[in-house]
Amino acid sequence: MINVYTRPTGILPGVQYLRFVAAALVVASHAWQMIPYIGAGDVGQSFAGGQAGVDIFFVISGFIMVYISGGGNSANSGGFLFDRFTRIAPPYWIVTIVMATLVLTAPSLFKSARPDLPQLVSSLLFFPWPHPNEKMGTMPLLAIGWTLNYEMLFYVVFATAMMINHHFRIFICFAIIGLLVMAGRFLPYPDNPWFYFYTHTLMLEFLLGMIVALAAPRCKLPTWLIGVFLGVAAIWFGWAIQQPVGRLDASRWLMFGLPSAAIVLLVVSADLQGQVKKIPWLVVLGNASYALYLVHLFSLGAVRAAWPHLPALFHQSDVPLLLLSFASSIAAALMFHFWIEKPFVVLVRDALEKFKKHTAS
Repeated sequence: MINVYTRPTGILPGVQYLRFVAAALVVASHAWQMIPYIGAGDVGQSFAGGQAGVDIFFVISGFIMVYISGGGNSANSGGFLFDRFTRIAPPYWIVTIVMATLVLTAPSLFKSARPDLPQLVSSLLFFPWPHPNEKMGTMPLLAIGWTLNYEMLFYVVFATAMMINHHFRIFICFAIIGLLVMAGRFLPYPDNPWFYFYTHTLMLEFLLGMIVALAAPRCKLPTWLIGVFLGVAAIWFGWAIQQPVGRLDASRWLMFGLPSAAIVLLVVSADLQGQVKKIPWLVVLGNASYALYLVHLFSLGAVRAAWPHLPALFHQSDVPLLLLSFASSIAAALMFHFWIEKPFVVLVRDALEKFKKHTAS
């Protein structure tokens, strides 16, 4: 029952599309933040609900870990963690180092980022560290990297569960994460920033993704019915992201996580039944979603700097501002994905493999 994906069927196009949607929501949230400063204000002053793209990512991660590990065993937990780490870390390290360089050389460009060596080191190690601006809580140098600290924690938990017993890895993950979350609710250490971070209810969204992995193969519905339910789930999600839910609100996993899980479940179910058409350019955007997440703040910064110098015609509405923000972010993401991310991941993996062979001999 647990090893439902003994032979993963490869790329699931619907999941790739969702990854792009999730990244686009985050871009939208940050693009809207420029409007009070340089915009006309005709499309609203904020889109805080775009942060829920992160919750979609977390649910997808929970699903993907079960999906890609289905044919493995306890002996390959190290290889699994190696693949995850080398997929996530190298691009993030590059962007973080670029960020650190800019903070050192042009600190006036940033509102809250300040040169801080412990924060840089902890960022590169995916370890939450108190931000120099205490109001920010635990935040890496590249602020959006806070989500990757949770991702890495989940990967370590999942690899540990695989090592203990691959067949029962899902149950073990539930136990470990459940104990962490309960510790956060009942143990008296709420003022400790690391304890607060690692025991947060957001971790439950990975479990929702794992539930999706178990339920999706059994959710065999006709395409039209999946479409109806997906519409209902989208309305639910649209309502949820209009609610005042903060970055680390304890209720976030309920408000954003549950509708995200419903959407992912329906899309994965359609994927597994071959009901989602593969559109190559959308798959490419899905592949570049991690790059989009990493580099879009730099693109938005460039747009913000250039916007006042554009003709007055552009300033009459925020629509051109938002379109330019999306277009520049996607262009930067595709360049980063093909020219930097993919080659550097291969380079790091090859170097580590050679190092392992050298040390073994």
